[in-house]
Amino acid sequence: MIFLFDLDQTLINSVSAKKYRDNKNWKKVYELIYDGSICEYDGINECLKMINILGHKIGIVTSAPETYTKRIIEKFKWSINCTVCYHDTKNKKPHPEPIFSALKKLNCYDYDKKNIFFLGDSAIDIKTAKNAGVVSVACLWGSENKDEIINEKPDFILREVKEIYEKFLKTNY
Repeated sequence: MIFLFDLDQTLINSVSAKKYRDNKNWKKVYELIYDGSICEYDGINECLKMINILGHKIGIVTSAPETYTKRIIEKFKWSINCTVCYHDTKNKKPHPEPIFSALKKLNCYDYDKKNIFFLGDSAIDIKTAKNAGVVSVACLWGSENKDEIINEKPDFILREVKEIYEKFLKTNY
């Protein structure tokens, strides 16, 4: 299986950085990473470790810049197989190019799409997954607009991080 994750509000709670990111004050954003204001959601570290232990691939597909994404990965010591960040593709989410780019980096472009999961917190993430033909997973724990994401009719709706394990790792769905 391949697990592709959005970053902000899916793997990490970065609400505290939003106003600084919007104003392109990256110095302040990076301070928030290291002072603990930006933090991983409960259970994310364990979930990513379990995905790795089981031999599945993990990618991050985000609209955030690469430097920010890499600092987050280093801070939390995640083992990630690939990243696709804002400047890596011409077309942005909800276009499928970011997901296709991740699959190419993983050498899994022709992988069975029912075994590729894109997990995200927004309606755009669900649209991106559907446009790419992969399994769409709504992550409500960090979603700022739960009704909007549910209205996109994702393949799965998760309310807690532990459901990643329960739905996809513990048994075959």
